[in-house]
Amino acid sequence: MNLVKIINFILINLSLIASSFLVFCLLCKQKKGFLHLLLSITVLFFSLITLITIGLGIFEKISFLNVSIVSYIVLGILLILTRKENFFIGQFIKYFQIHKSKSKSNLLLGTILFAPIGILLFVKFFIALFQIPLEFDAMIYHLPIVTEWLQTGSLTDIYYTAFAGPLAYYPGNFDLFYLWSILSLHNDFFVNLLNFPLLILLTVGIYKTSINFGISKKISLFASAFSLYLPVFFQQAGTAFVDIYFILTFVLAIYFLQEISKNIKSKHNSILFGLTLGLFMGTKYLGLPYGFILLIIFLFIHLIKPKKQYILIIWGVGSTLLTGAFFYFRNWVNSGNPIFPVELKLFGKTFFEGYPNANKQLSGSSLWEHMNEASAIKEFFEAFWTMTGLGGLLLLFSFFALAGLVIYSLKKRILSKKEIRISILMLIVGGLYFVLYLKAPYSYRDLIHNIRYAMPFLIIGVFSLGYLATKIKKARIIFYLVSIFAFIHNLLFLVISPAYKTRFDFWVIQEYKTQMVITTIGVVALLLVFVFKHKKIIRGTMLAVFITILVYVFNLAYHEREKLAPRFYESWYPAENQYFGIWNAALWFDKNAPNAAIAYSGFHFHYPLFGRNFQRSVDYININDCTYCRYVNYKNSSNSIRRNPDYEDWMQNLEIFRKDYIVVDTTITPEVKSNELEWIIKHPEKFELIREYKKTVIYKIK
Repeated sequence: MNLVKIINFILINLSLIASSFLVFCLLCKQKKGFLHLLLSITVLFFSLITLITIGLGIFEKISFLNVSIVSYIVLGILLILTRKENFFIGQFIKYFQIHKSKSKSNLLLGTILFAPIGILLFVKFFIALFQIPLEFDAMIYHLPIVTEWLQTGSLTDIYYTAFAGPLAYYPGNFDLFYLWSILSLHNDFFVNLLNFPLLILLTVGIYKTSINFGISKKISLFASAFSLYLPVFFQQAGTAFVDIYFILTFVLAIYFLQEISKNIKSKHNSILFGLTLGLFMGTKYLGLPYGFILLIIFLFIHLIKPKKQYILIIWGVGSTLLTGAFFYFRNWVNSGNPIFPVELKLFGKTFFEGYPNANKQLSGSSLWEHMNEASAIKEFFEAFWTMTGLGGLLLLFSFFALAGLVIYSLKKRILSKKEIRISILMLIVGGLYFVLYLKAPYSYRDLIHNIRYAMPFLIIGVFSLGYLATKIKKARIIFYLVSIFAFIHNLLFLVISPAYKTRFDFWVIQEYKTQMVITTIGVVALLLVFVFKHKKIIRGTMLAVFITILVYVFNLAYHEREKLAPRFYESWYPAENQYFGIWNAALWFDKNAPNAAIAYSGFHFHYPLFGRNFQRSVDYININDCTYCRYVNYKNSSNSIRRNPDYEDWMQNLEIFRKDYIVVDTTITPEVKSNELEWIIKHPEKFELIREYKKTVIYKIK
């Protein structure tokens, strides 16, 4: 591990955190609570990363040196701008001072609630330190896209492969965060660790949003715990999934909407809402319909006021475009369609032309299209139970109970008008998100894996359940008991029956049990820093112990994970798996041709071929005269990207891209004819067979 680069990586992140704090000082002139500041800095930090990488990527200048320079320049400019804001900065520094907790009972309750799942998260974190990225979605497009950005320094060229579909046109705000984490070491060491701090921030966001809804602090603690105990959320820990970032920005957008409704004239809340909504909508295409609901509420809050603040609407919408529009604008420029490859047709008129058959391929993939089938409903509840457990059913039930409370209250006036409005809003928004989940592409075709598309609905369910328990005081004891039972149930099944929920490679702990003990000591030392917060010597000693252990464990894990890569390959993708040959081909290149330029065909699982330090170039090479074409160039072609195959054109393209080797597999996508393999066999004078792993073959280009 390069110590200089790691120190610089830490410093540029600290500089952006400081920059985020200074931006907050400029935007907000009144004192807010520490948790509000934390959530605001989170949004500003991600916004700065997004804007810096996009800015450099447009000019094809992404590199670790350049992001370092820009990060320090941003901090320098902000220090100059806030030199007259010392009074405000001094006030906000108080946020970082450790104060005695006002509620020992809430602290104890929080410890009891989060300790069991926290221990499981700690185990997952330790394993993730030694584990390379292995998840399928990350392998086929998230990380290959990021690798191409890393190698080219550009975000403007659309990543391309014939066998994964036009996935590179999808928005990728969280992929920019992957890129940020990879830049320093030119290695994916941090990728599996990113979701852990995001999960912590998610619990804080849910807690603060719950309190803003008028939910009691104790019940808000329970509400925030649901995000960890539901398997569909916990599953994301230690993985390269983007969904925790997606749902975190969703929750924070709701939080800043609440802050706007509390103080309609507040500019900083409108800006923070807009930035957060942009981050959310720029992460997935699903963010467009999901985020549109929040945008309508934002506009409604402003427009119903007698004195309309149009400038605040402009600030909010402008901020949304700032962090959320890039990928859609890039697609528009590249293809004439901001949501390419999807076709947009309204009232029989095509507004944006998609990729041929894209809508046809999506047809029948959603749950909505199968709701008239009893078997589909049964499959849904089975998958929903698997991925959310008892807690998920409790959240689902809360909507019916809340609807009953509203109806009863309209007759008996149990709730105030404001409380009824909040309840109805939760019911409407929750219903809309449930319908959007049912209509989401692939919500049925990949049912159990895509329960994660229901995360926004589940989050609204968390607020609904908490609100219900707060307003019906006699039901609180039932809420506490049922929630605890649901947490215990889900926790047990996460460990006993983790299939589809998560995966624990416990052999890592067995292999590094001494380091596990040392890491545990480090965590205990960190906790003691807070326990002895008023004793400087003990606090300083414990902090030094924690930092020393952290450096030791991270350095060890960084080197050991490279040695463990083959074991992870064999564990996740054994010999009977169709991707076994590709992993072994990657291992062959690691040993025999570490800097090779590789072409591939027949599969879309090529991330391992780049090498552990991204030292190899890996490309799908077109088999026709369209050398640099991407999907958009073939949208009017009936035979798509494999049209007009020609050996001479293909050879010329291989030469243009200066490829040394080609890796071919004919079994992963057998429906696509392998012209390349036919040509290779016909021209032995041009290709030399190097290795064969099942049906994955490596040829050297002579």
